[in-house]
Amino acid sequence: MPAPLYRGLDSYIRCLAHILNLIVKDILRNLGSGTMEQAQVACEFLQPGNSITDQSAIGRLRVLALWINRSPQRRQKWKHICKLNNLPDKFVAYDVATRWNSTFRMIDDGLKSRQQVNKFLDLQEELPPFTLQDWSWLEQIHTVLHKFNELTLFVSKRDPQISLAVPIYYELHELLEDMREGNGDFANLNQNIRAAVNEGMKKYEKYYSFMDDCDTYYTALVLDPRVKGELVLRELQDDNAGRMILETIRTNLHQVYAASNPEHDVAASQLSSLEQNDVESRMLRKLQARDPPLSDIDKYFDTSPISVADTTGKNWLCNWWKMHKGEYPGMAAAARDYLAIPASEVAVERVFSTARDVLGIRRYSLKGETIRMLMLIRDGYKW
Repeated sequence: MPAPLYRGLDSYIRCLAHILNLIVKDILRNLGSGTMEQAQVACEFLQPGNSITDQSAIGRLRVLALWINRSPQRRQKWKHICKLNNLPDKFVAYDVATRWNSTFRMIDDGLKSRQQVNKFLDLQEELPPFTLQDWSWLEQIHTVLHKFNELTLFVSKRDPQISLAVPIYYELHELLEDMREGNGDFANLNQNIRAAVNEGMKKYEKYYSFMDDCDTYYTALVLDPRVKGELVLRELQDDNAGRMILETIRTNLHQVYAASNPEHDVAASQLSSLEQNDVESRMLRKLQARDPPLSDIDKYFDTSPISVADTTGKNWLCNWWKMHKGEYPGMAAAARDYLAIPASEVAVERVFSTARDVLGIRRYSLKGETIRMLMLIRDGYKW
């Protein structure tokens, strides 16, 4: 009886984009970045004679962006100041609560519009100006968030490959360690930012433990012929954990995908035809009574990773297994099961988000099945 492929919560795959979101939000929370709700309350408080002084640099930038965008007069004043100083008049986009990297974009806009912000605040009484220390703080946070933004965009692609989940976890750990220890690009990082990153590391360790207990991630990694088990052995070289993981995966694959080997079937049929009790038959039985040939699973594990010149094509990994399914039938069956799992839910949520365009004021009586079909057709047509 083969072992079941998926085992409930033990095989649960967590969205990588969501994990990144939780890690960065913990970092921002410990930096006192504030929330959109707090910014809205601050904007209501901003009246002639009132000012805000208890907000962090990120919080005040958010309040400024929201405050300008709330009023046509202030937007016009911003444009006028920019025009007088021959500066771009692009507004600083305020962030939204559901996307952490909108905070990164807001800070990015703010740093690019540093001159515009300073000149605008020089003419305001309600909002205090940004000091050099504030701008330095924002630049350091921007450096930290820029790396997370790259990873977020990578795992938010239409087809995020599950085989890259383990490398992303390893890279994320190195990134957090460098930030916490002040290595490389983060050598001048403020101690308070490092402390906040340490809180993000705690969230990372929680979800890494979930990943480490699930064979699905490691099996998907092994199914990349460029890597196989080499990355696991290199990252876990201090103990025997890497070899144990690979042996467990190999055993599980044998149990689930123990399909008959075509070469072995041919050998067995030849032996069955040699049941005669003459000299020739006995000679051939002795020659062919060897161990059966290696299964394609063992053959795949025991050969070195391959070198692929071009992997930029769409779904190249699935296409590679399609081309080599005759050589590795068992492993190809595993690839069909495991590589169909997405690394994040962003693409699915993106499809759901189109429902607001499908279900409008003139189309509010559509049946659920009709909406489902329209959303799927729209998504398929778009791509």
